[in-house]
Amino acid sequence: LHLCDRRQRQMCIRDRALALKSISRHPILGNGNVSYNLTTWTTTQAHNTYLNIMVQQGLLGLMLFGIIVFIVSHKLKQYKEHPYTKVLTIILVAYFVDFITEMYQMPHLLFCVIFLAYNIDKIVDLMPVKFDKDSKTIKKKIKIKI
Repeated sequence: LHLCDRRQRQMCIRDRALALKSISRHPILGNGNVSYNLTTWTTTQAHNTYLNIMVQQGLLGLMLFGIIVFIVSHKLKQYKEHPYTKVLTIILVAYFVDFITEMYQMPHLLFCVIFLAYNIDKIVDLMPVKFDKDSKTIKKKIKIKI
């Protein structure tokens, strides 16, 4: 749980309990991209991204998210020595850890990072510098025009 006062902690616990109840009603496909209202009180988030995915898209949505994460991590692993990859990996790991304690409010930023990570091979080829794996240094690419 994130640092907050007692009232906020109680709200987080209540929101997560509502999310779990909602998940139990529609575990496979979820409830869709709407807030879940199981009592007279309506919430828009469970303060946990993984729970929110389960509430909104169900188990299928969580599995699809997991597949995307697996594909992106596999691509990043192919270029693990490159400095760009290290930066993208650190950003993604920070997001995924933060997802446990809070709902990420700017998904477009996450999608940009996932897009960059997925296309790391193209980014490395386009950059004006080349990473030498043996010496672990960055060298300028030399273009010779004939």
